[in-house]
This record gives sequence, structure tokens and C-alpha cells, in this order.
Amino acid sequence: GYAGCAGLLALLTLAGPLRPVLWSLAVPVLAVPLVAAAWATSRHAAATSGLAGERWRWPAAVPGAVRRSLWPAVVGTSAVLAAGVLVAIALIAVHLHAVTGLQGQLGAGVVGGTVLAVVQVLALPNLGLWAVSFVAGTGVEVVQGATLTWTGARGGVMPMVPVLGALPQPGAFPGVLPGLVLLPVGIGALVGWRSLRAVARLSGLRTKATVAALAVTLTAAAVGLLDALGGGSLGARRLADIGAPAGAMALALLVELGVGAALVLAWDHWRLRR
Repeated sequence: GYAGCAGLLALLTLAGPLRPVLWSLAVPVLAVPLVAAAWATSRHAAATSGLAGERWRWPAAVPGAVRRSLWPAVVGTSAVLAAGVLVAIALIAVHLHAVTGLQGQLGAGVVGGTVLAVVQVLALPNLGLWAVSFVAGTGVEVVQGATLTWTGARGGVMPMVPVLGALPQPGAFPGVLPGLVLLPVGIGALVGWRSLRAVARLSGLRTKATVAALAVTLTAAAVGLLDALGGGSLGARRLADIGAPAGAMALALLVELGVGAALVLAWDHWRLRR
């Protein structure tokens, strides 16, 4: 039913000037309800003894280290996305006057203004991924020629989207801004800590490092995949390619999260040897 309704709405858009990218419909039309159903079913099975029977287990071919790394990866991915959204919300709050000013200049009226506000709220995860890329050091391209990196902001002709009024004015940024990288390093430490909790306390260093490395890799890959699926264009020419570079951001996060996880593993190993 969900897939049918979503598919019908997608087909209705073909009558207008803005048409969806057909291959990307697989995510909202099929993947979202499948993931939601799997999550709900797993929770119900876990709460109801004997419901799933003997088949409700991981396949024997899946290594134990992979199974143990999944939950730390989920925690890490959630923490990265939450941090990005919080950074985006903080920027909007600081520049709220500019955002509301642009909203008023559009003259969208009550209904149009409400719809526009709702759409911008729904875009918060995308803006959060932009913030993650900026914090990680890989920057963001708002429109062609207008970028946001650690060194500063380059201006350009911006689309009349009110939330973009929260972006900093063009110019150089303070030299301490690369210190923001401590945020993903800290999340990497969280992933490392969750990885340690996923294995036996006296497990060998190799086992702990393997689980942590897999969790960090899965976290970085998941964030990069979400950005690749949620990115794209807002139109043609200057709006044809905007947002964060998914591949570069995933690689940067892999290194930064890995540093944080490695520090936690080193601290744990030192404490056990005392």
C-alpha cells in the first residue's frame, strides 16, 4: 500500500515541469517501507519469545565480528547525522533574521509560506549532511562557484531558498575552525567505546580492533551512501550539482572516526595492562 501510493504520487509529478529521477524512486518507494517493516518485525520478534523460531538468526556465513560491529555502526551513523543536524539548526538560529527576511520577501502567502517552511524542515537531514561534510573538512558546494570550506566562504548567485540565508557571508574564516574536526573524532571515540562493549571484556586486542575498524568503516560508508542518495541537483546550470562530495566525505570520516576509535582502543589496552 505504501509503495503503491508513493508510486502514484511520483507518476503524478510527470505532468508538471519538475520530474523525479526515476532510478532514485527505489529508495522512497521500496527501501523505506522494507527497512521500516524489517525493523518493526525484528522488535516484535525480540519481544515475543518463540515467534520467529530457530530461523530468526544470523546466517552462519556472517562473521561474528561483522555482527558485533553493526550496532556500534548504527550508533555512530546516528550520532554523525544528529551532530550535523544540530550544527545546521544552530546556524539557522544564529541567522534567523536573515532566514525570516528571505521568507517574507518571497511573498508566498499563508498557504505557500507554510508549505515552503515544511519543505525546508524536511530538508534538515540534507542540510545536516552538508554540515557533516563541512565539519569533516571536505566542504560544501551550495551552487556552482559558491563553496563553504574551512578556509572561508565563496559567494555566488544563490537561489531564493530562505534557509540558505543561514550560510555565512563570503570571506575568510578564523584559523581555529579546523578544530571542528574534533567532533567526528569524538564520535569515533563513541564508536570505539560501543565496539568494546560489543565484545568480551578480556577479548584480545586484535578482536577489539577488528570490530572497531568494521564499525568505523560501516559508519563512514553509511553516511557517504546517505549523502549520495540524498544529494543531486536542484535544477540546471548553476544548480546542477550541489551539496557535499559523498566519496571524499566518507574517506575523511573514515580517517577521523578511526582516530577517535583508535584512541579509545589504546586507552583500553593500556588500562588492562596496568
